[in-house]
Amino acid sequence: MDSTENGIGIVSGTKINHYKYEKIQSTTQQFQMKKRLSQ
Repeated sequence: MDSTENGIGIVSGTKINHYKYEKIQSTTQQFQMKKRLSQ
C-alpha cells in the first residue's frame, strides 16, 4: 500500500463528502425558505 495513494484517496473522499454536505445544506435551506413563504 502506497501512503501517498492512500492520502489522495482520503482527500478526494473528503472533497466528495463535503460537496454532498453542501448540496444537502442548500437543499434544506431552500426547503425552509419555501415553507416560510407559504405560511
